[in-house]
Amino acid sequence: MDPDQLLARGVRLGGYEIVEPLGAGGMGAVYRAYDPRLNRLVALKVLNPGAVGSGAPLRRLEQEARAASALNHPGIVTIHDTGESEGRFYIVMELVEGTTLRQFLRRGPRPLRKALHIATQLAEALAKAHEAGVVHRDLKPENVMVTPDEHVKIVDFGLAKLTDRSALFKSEQDSATESGQGVIRGTVGYMAPEQVRGEPADARADQFAFGAILYELLSGSRAFQRSTSVETLSMILNEDPPEDTVITALPSSLRWLLDRCLAKDARDRYASTRDLALDLIALRDHSAELLRVDKRRVVNPLAWATAGIFAAALVAAGYLAARTVSPGASAEAGAPRFKQVTFGRGHVVSARFAPDGKTILYSASWGGAPVQSYETRLTGPESRPLGPAGSSVASISSKGELALILGCRLDWANCVGTLAQMPQDGGVPREIMEDVLSADWSADGQTLAAIRTANGLYQLDYPPGTTLYRTASKLGYLRFSPRGDRIAFLEYEEISAEQGVLKIIDLQGRVQSIGSGWDQIRDIAWTADGTEIWVSAGERARIASIYAVSMSGTRRLVFDVPGALFLQDLSRDGRALVAHGLARGNMVWSSAAEQRDLTWLDWSTVADLSRDGKRILFYEWGEAVSANPVVYLRTLDDADAVRLGDGRALALSPNGRWALALQESPQPHLVLLPTGVGVSRELSAQGLADIYWARWFPDGERLLIVGEDADRTPGSYVQRIETGALEPIAEKGLLAVLVAPDGRSVLVNDPLEGYIIWPLDNTPPRALQSLSPEYRPIQWSEDGRFLYVRDSELSTVQILRFDIATGRTALVKQLKPADPAGVVGIADGRGELAMTPDGETYLFTYWTFLRNLYLVEGLSP
Repeated sequence: MDPDQLLARGVRLGGYEIVEPLGAGGMGAVYRAYDPRLNRLVALKVLNPGAVGSGAPLRRLEQEARAASALNHPGIVTIHDTGESEGRFYIVMELVEGTTLRQFLRRGPRPLRKALHIATQLAEALAKAHEAGVVHRDLKPENVMVTPDEHVKIVDFGLAKLTDRSALFKSEQDSATESGQGVIRGTVGYMAPEQVRGEPADARADQFAFGAILYELLSGSRAFQRSTSVETLSMILNEDPPEDTVITALPSSLRWLLDRCLAKDARDRYASTRDLALDLIALRDHSAELLRVDKRRVVNPLAWATAGIFAAALVAAGYLAARTVSPGASAEAGAPRFKQVTFGRGHVVSARFAPDGKTILYSASWGGAPVQSYETRLTGPESRPLGPAGSSVASISSKGELALILGCRLDWANCVGTLAQMPQDGGVPREIMEDVLSADWSADGQTLAAIRTANGLYQLDYPPGTTLYRTASKLGYLRFSPRGDRIAFLEYEEISAEQGVLKIIDLQGRVQSIGSGWDQIRDIAWTADGTEIWVSAGERARIASIYAVSMSGTRRLVFDVPGALFLQDLSRDGRALVAHGLARGNMVWSSAAEQRDLTWLDWSTVADLSRDGKRILFYEWGEAVSANPVVYLRTLDDADAVRLGDGRALALSPNGRWALALQESPQPHLVLLPTGVGVSRELSAQGLADIYWARWFPDGERLLIVGEDADRTPGSYVQRIETGALEPIAEKGLLAVLVAPDGRSVLVNDPLEGYIIWPLDNTPPRALQSLSPEYRPIQWSEDGRFLYVRDSELSTVQILRFDIATGRTALVKQLKPADPAGVVGIADGRGELAMTPDGETYLFTYWTFLRNLYLVEGLSP
């Protein structure tokens, strides 16, 4: 729809007042509107006046109203009213705040518990519709809304069919006589085979669409998707979904349910959608069968809690605080000249030279705002916004066509999202591919290559939809050679590692490794003659410089300055765009009366807070300590922190005499560091291959340890400090979170059932069903009546008090940095947030990444 055709704010339609548009299509638009009669906000779906001529859109609108109004279920949108005003036909619906399931899925594959939570609600709503005689016929993630508290609602019954309940599951003979045969209705990728063939579709077609959605929830990728619609339809008819490593690792009962929904023959699906919903509920409510799922679906509080947005800080913050850039810092580089291009307070995400060599396109987050793309001239300094909000520049072609990443979510200081193309002079971006980390135009500007995630793997596609290279290792930073015959990219040793290998692949898929051995590597660009690839890399600790690598693997230092340089682009005449900046882990102490910044070195990370709120246990692991974690203790009254020893700090003992820390070498083990007089003591944990974290019991004689056994199965254990004996608690796969104040039970996290109070005396456990799985428990109250929990916002932490007896929650504190600029995460990992049992004093870490863009001339060719 042309934006000029949208109804303006304040326009009245049948007694409803337009507030703002929510979405638009070719036939009409949906608005947020105000109903003055009942003093409420509603969703108003309005047909364009010109779309009513054929009658079909109007019939669909009326059909949607009849279909949805026949239903009464919390998982189905409620229809309030229908009407016509000045030639505009409309439906008044319940306003569902939240996002579409499509937007929800763009965050990546969901944890198993959450995926089944969503799928079960959807199945129950679908069963209700089928029992009321309504077949949706266009079920897809775009037609499912997910509210902020993750309740599901099915919307858009525009293709729905009202029928007699006895005809919902037709025999083959009945189906053959139904009208409409030969007309394809539905959405490519979610249509059942019978819909693809133009045959009548009953409730079992909805089951097929549900199966495709469930596959996507579990794996993070679509069940049926090819580069064209015709190929996708052919895949639905003739092929099974891809062999996904996450799907194949699921229990057989869940795979069987999924296969049944996606059966090619409708007769092999469920005879009743209610039976489908009941099977799914049984799987969701009986977690024992699902605890053997792939380890990637078990939440590792240490290794995975810092994924997503915080990953930007982990790598970016590895580069030391910037100091004044000094020309001539590298004799080999000559005397480079720096010209600052951006002047905001925040961080530059990406930058590219435009084909004219005088215009620079870049993406940045300024002042805590979402990432935005900009255009600036070298004569600057002003910049103008480019493209939609939340977009990042991935590449620009020789013809001036932009490749953008939409819906940017930060990962390793880069955007991950939906790849789209858009003319440099503006227009509506055309979406191409989802879950893209990096993209670049071919030398002729005709085709894109991209790195994306699919089926739990990383893959390099050229052209989009054709995979040249696939691996379980993380890939990133893709760039075409000047001749367009090769593509350079980086492959990392581990998903969370910074050490990587520079590789080249030709257009036939032949791969060659040409550079490795750095402590970290990122950001690549070819020289104009194609003889070298320049990278941002470091050989020690967390310092990053610019290196050149030849095709034979020979490398040389191009430029080195104090701090870190992030290479963004090289022009044909040898100029470079680099980002230079500051990354820090900041530590803040907060009470009702004041808030203090207690940051010590460059990566101050919270571990624990004494019961009186005055002694602070933390660790540093940035450039100041050569990236090797060191434990510190400080008090509010002392200016200096005391270095206790090596390791990652975990917790203070109840009497305050010991600091518990985790050391990684020669293998993961716990150590007790004295906070005063005394000597350190190593603790044995025989039988554990890895340790995630540990906490003290109130008696100071036992530890709660979470880690992996020799079979790499996560579990929770109690260790007596004197004997070193380990006693498993709860079931394997359940991860303990907190020790109760009386020491007689622990709070555990079940991947399916959520939080459970697990007694240590073999009495029955107690599920806290009303405690949202999205909350992260932090502390018990002194009397054990309450749990203090936090939400999962990016730059603000809300502390809530959960009443164990009533299940009610109440907001007690909001924590946020005084300055939001450059914030890329706050208290994201285990630890990083501590509080006193009385709920009065808090300590938290937040991560900032500040860097600006520079044009550099005079670097050695």
